[in-house]
Amino acid sequence: KAAIDRTLGKADDIVTNARQFNTTTENLLKLRSLGNVRGITNENLDMLLTKFQGSVAQAAANPQDPANSAVRNYVGQKDTAVAFYNFITQLQKMDKNQQVLVQQQVFGEKQVLKMAELLQDVGFKESADSLKKVDFAKAAVAAEKLGALNDKMTANRTVNDLNDLSGKAAVINSGTSITKNQATIKA
Repeated sequence: KAAIDRTLGKADDIVTNARQFNTTTENLLKLRSLGNVRGITNENLDMLLTKFQGSVAQAAANPQDPANSAVRNYVGQKDTAVAFYNFITQLQKMDKNQQVLVQQQVFGEKQVLKMAELLQDVGFKESADSLKKVDFAKAAVAAEKLGALNDKMTANRTVNDLNDLSGKAAVINSGTSITKNQATIKA
């Protein structure tokens, strides 16, 4: 049961976050997998995506602000995961000093450890190559199916919990509470 709940929760998380990042489940799976291969947790990748998305929104709101220059080219792109991937590949073509400046501009700080490796092309091509055998379209369909199932199970649990509460309220009264307290005192 715990493994099923974990799997359903993971699938629902992917589908929900794909919507949040205005991308497809398949594209988010690809990006997360690339990050995972590099040792980046989904949470850390989501943090990078959120900061990137915020920077792009700032650039859309203030196109002339030089602080937004690093992501100005990504304004108007519909898919955040694709835009982020393209941003990373462009970032990796810069010299190291420029990379650090752009990272600070977009993410607010210099990224460290595994996140810096992803952003600075340390094994990026090898990581992407290792994922070529994955059928991401099939995985996305499975995630969407399991995410929808998780939503139904959550709704059913909620209904069951409310019915359970109502049923117990019908039999638990002040007498039940007094009896329980007396039993506790005697013990």
